[in-house]
Amino acid sequence: MRLLSILILSLLCISSPAILAQDIGLEFDGSGTADSFISFPDEQPPRWATGTEFTVQAIMRSNPGCGASGTCNIYLRQEQSGVGNENKMFRVKDDGSLSVLYVGSIDAIASTAAGVFPMDGSWNHVAFVHRADRTWDIMVNGTSQLSGTGNGDPIEYSSGTETIVGKGDGFQITSLMVSNVDRPVSSFAGMGPFVGDGHSILLVQFEAGAGDKVYHDYTSGYPIPMVGTINGLAYWFDGVDFDGDGINDVDEAQYGTSISDRDSDDDSIGDYAELNAPFGWNLDPANPDSDGDGIHDGCEIGNGVNAGMDSDLDLCIDGTDSNAYQYDHDRTTVTNPDDIDSDDDGIDDGAEDANFNGSKDSGETDAANPDTDSDYLFDGLEIGLDTSMVGTGTDLSVFQSDADTASTTDPLNPDTDGGSLKDGQEDLNHNGAVDGLYETDPTPPMTIDDNWDLTHYDYTWYAGQHVYVDGWSLDQGTVMLFFSTGAPGSSHNPHTDLTFNLAAPVRFPGTQTVDPNGEVRFQGKVPLGMAGVIIHMQGLEIVEEPGVGTAYRLSRNINRQIL
Repeated sequence: MRLLSILILSLLCISSPAILAQDIGLEFDGSGTADSFISFPDEQPPRWATGTEFTVQAIMRSNPGCGASGTCNIYLRQEQSGVGNENKMFRVKDDGSLSVLYVGSIDAIASTAAGVFPMDGSWNHVAFVHRADRTWDIMVNGTSQLSGTGNGDPIEYSSGTETIVGKGDGFQITSLMVSNVDRPVSSFAGMGPFVGDGHSILLVQFEAGAGDKVYHDYTSGYPIPMVGTINGLAYWFDGVDFDGDGINDVDEAQYGTSISDRDSDDDSIGDYAELNAPFGWNLDPANPDSDGDGIHDGCEIGNGVNAGMDSDLDLCIDGTDSNAYQYDHDRTTVTNPDDIDSDDDGIDDGAEDANFNGSKDSGETDAANPDTDSDYLFDGLEIGLDTSMVGTGTDLSVFQSDADTASTTDPLNPDTDGGSLKDGQEDLNHNGAVDGLYETDPTPPMTIDDNWDLTHYDYTWYAGQHVYVDGWSLDQGTVMLFFSTGAPGSSHNPHTDLTFNLAAPVRFPGTQTVDPNGEVRFQGKVPLGMAGVIIHMQGLEIVEEPGVGTAYRLSRNINRQIL
């Protein structure tokens, strides 16, 4: 950003429908280092002699990002000491009150109530009118806020007095006209920028846009050139988007966003980006948590600690407030900022991510994964939720509803009963109830129904001799025998997603037959070199669950020592 001499930034449009959009504006000292003001040199009469008819009007606003402070002179001709002939003053204060002084008619400062001038960043037409019949009004957007009757003495020219505009931090002005006649109130409606005539003592449209000078519009106004000098720090801005966030300032009021804040809700997503969010999202730029799940929008889409919009302290334009922003502690996972239940598991995102930090921490289920423990059962089903218990954010076409809400499993433990099968491998149809033909019960307390027993002939195996294994009872389906000569251990088989209790390598012994009684027989010759070796065996049962498909179960393992 550049200082007054070179700075050109985005202008704000007015929010009042009666005031037209402005082209150029000047902000008085948003930096807080020193007050800025415009001074016009003293001119010879008749320019400044006004008699008892007098109108000063301006289009201006406060910059809410600055927390406007002090008193801003809309128009001031006041002698340096004492009370002289030409003490004229029209001011706005940071409490939203307007004050006037017009010595000879209004000899003491008259002030409106606080708040008549909106301090919300909207453009407003303000005016002070003094008439020949001594009546006067302070107007805001064409409505009188304070009126009275003065003494009516003529106000004459006093030499050696500069005309001052400004000095209030955080106020912005775009049009100013001072007239030596009583301008009718009807002429205020819809004005801006003003149109001068031969009664325009001072007419500034603030359209210079560069340097430290402002120019009286003598082409259409009072036909005498005049140049004002900007003292201190001030900032030019142009266009219709003061904070440069891509949203027209008139529209910012509609969205509830700030004309001086690029990220009004401090969720690390700029206001414009929220209004134009992808994937059909409906994000609210004035609400950091659009879907109301407790997690900030920026955190849900994976924005890190350094994400967000920058501020501009010179112009009092805010960006993302790092103290308010809730950043994502795990950017490898994202949720939907427009969906209170992103993974459709029946549990709201904020209930899963209880500390709202975007990371699946200890004790939390994963808001981005419907099956946190990868046991084929959705987290909501495991804690006993059915379709009547979930919110409107849950897609029921995706959600697994619990058919037995009285029984629950642990969504953080894939094998709740500790019996070796995952919960979803016991609940084959994944409906939360033990109702399948080949299902076992995954709920605690720990049960032994996950595995079945191998039966075999109990005789001694000798190295170099033929042996066979048969006679174990088949529950259902097909059985295959596997063995290991290592030790009992843990070997996962990705095809079945089962973990054998056989140390790798797990081997398939070869020829297996099934007799007419449904019993499996393995036969083969034990190599001579295996004397003293223990063979560990385990059976794999393959069944077809109606309406579900193929399911697998393991037997308990048996051990045989070779002599």
